Amino acid sequence: MDQSQYSRRENGEIEFSPTEITKISVILETTIASLFGEETNLFNNNDQRGGNFGQYVYMPEKLIEQYELRIKEKEDIIFQLKQQLKIV
Repeated sequence: MDQSQYSRRENGEIEFSPTEITKISVILETTIASLFGEETNLFNNNDQRGGNFGQYVYMPEKLIEQYELRIKEKEDIIFQLKQQLKIV
C-alpha cells in the first residue's frame, strides 16, 4: 500500500480491511487489540476456596461497530444466497 492510500485510511476516508489490520499488527509486532486500544483490566474476586477469578475487558465503540458491520454484511450475503437458491 502506498503512502497516499495509508493516509486516506488513517484519516478515515477509507476503512482498513480485516486483512490490512492483521498485516499492520504483524509488521508493528503488536496485537490487533492494542491497535484498537482494547484494555484488559483485571480485578480480584476470591472464590470460596481463596482462588482469584474475574476479568473485565474494555472494547472501544469503534471496534464493536466494526464487528456489528461485519455481522450485518454476513447476514446480507446469507439472505442473498437463500434468495438465489429459491430462484433455481
